[in-house]
Amino acid sequence: MAKKWKSFQRALAGRVENGSNLLNDKKALEKAVRDVLREEFGRVGECRFKEIFFDFKGKNGGAVKISCQSSIWKSELKLRERSISGKINKYLGNSVARKIVVR
Repeated sequence: MAKKWKSFQRALAGRVENGSNLLNDKKALEKAVRDVLREEFGRVGECRFKEIFFDFKGKNGGAVKISCQSSIWKSELKLRERSISGKINKYLGNSVARKIVVR
């Protein structure tokens, strides 16, 4: 997974250098979150998360909102919240995900 992270970070750096703002690139952010969820929960767990939203403005600035299929996956996500947000920030190279909101 480390090789994927490095190549992904290089791709993001290229986009940022070319004038694209990382926070506006929703596809890149969603891919990063999905890759971290796949690493944390495996392929079975990854498909249990329906939608991923980002809130970088307002009182929830830096929030990653994840919609789950069941309460079991919501609990599992809440238990691993710190680990996942740390991995997302490491993956992206900065502190984008301050907290994870589970729906």
